[in-house]
Parts: sequence; structure tokens; C-alpha cells
Amino acid sequence: MKRRIEKCLGIRNVEMGSGIVGSAEVAEHVVQKIGSLFYTRILLDLTGLDSGGTADDIIGGEDLANCHLGKIRAGVHGTIFAGRLSCLETPATGDDDLNLYSADEGTGVQDAAISGLTETQLLDGGDHTSASSTGLSALPADGEFLYLTGGYGDCDATYTAGKVLIELWGT
Repeated sequence: MKRRIEKCLGIRNVEMGSGIVGSAEVAEHVVQKIGSLFYTRILLDLTGLDSGGTADDIIGGEDLANCHLGKIRAGVHGTIFAGRLSCLETPATGDDDLNLYSADEGTGVQDAAISGLTETQLLDGGDHTSASSTGLSALPADGEFLYLTGGYGDCDATYTAGKVLIELWGT
């Protein structure tokens, strides 16, 4: 019944990497088609994930590979024309300077530099606090994977709190 309702509403779930799923408290990547508009919501509770000890290290389950937040596909997400990252709960213990990247590879490892991948910075977020929201300065392309990184790399630790919402709009 749930699948039938989701299909009627144009909702699709997108798989996140194994380095996020199972480590994060909540990790959901959902796309909804509304008329000709694709609306993507990625909700991530950072609790249980780890930030690295160097600037722009990949956030994910400790020492795990495949720490991506999902793969952008034009047939699922549309061609992305806008996006933003909103902080719903201030990150605690781990790095609160969150950056968003896209990369050609989906194999990124937690605590490894995002620069080891073929990457593009989508957001240089700075410190995030509850209710902050920042628009993306660049947009992910078809076939790219999304990653969160710790901007400062000043907290090599496991998050005890922090919720973010990434929203993307495509046609």
C-alpha cells in the first residue's frame, strides 16, 4: 500500500552509500516529482557519523568507504537548477563547518580528503547553527555523487548531534 501511495505522489527513494546508511541516526534521500519539477530532500542526522582531522575530510561512518549521500541522475532528479543546505540542529562534537561537494566517484572514504576524488565544491558552508540555511554556489551534474565534508578539520570525532536538510530542485 505504501509503495502505491508513493508512486501516485511521484515519490522515489534514492540509495545512499554504505558508509552513511547504518552509521547515521537518520539518512533519507527522497525525490518527488511535482508536475515538471523534481524536488529532492536529503535529511541527515549526523549523530553516529565521524568528521576527520583535516580540512575537507569526508564525513561518514568511521573509516568506511562509500560515504556518499546518493548519486544524482537526470532521469530521477532532473537537471538541477537550484539547491540549499539547511541546518535543523547544530552539529555537536564533530566539525560544525560543513561543506557540500559532488564527485565523479562514489567510493569516498571517511577521514580521507575529498580532493582525492574528481570533485566540485557546491557549498563552502562555514559554521552551521540551528536554523541557518545557505544556497549552493555550484550545482551537481548528472552522474555525480554528493558528499559532506568537515571544513576546518578541527574535530576528529563522532557527532553526538546535528541534523541537516539538503534540498535540490530540478527540471
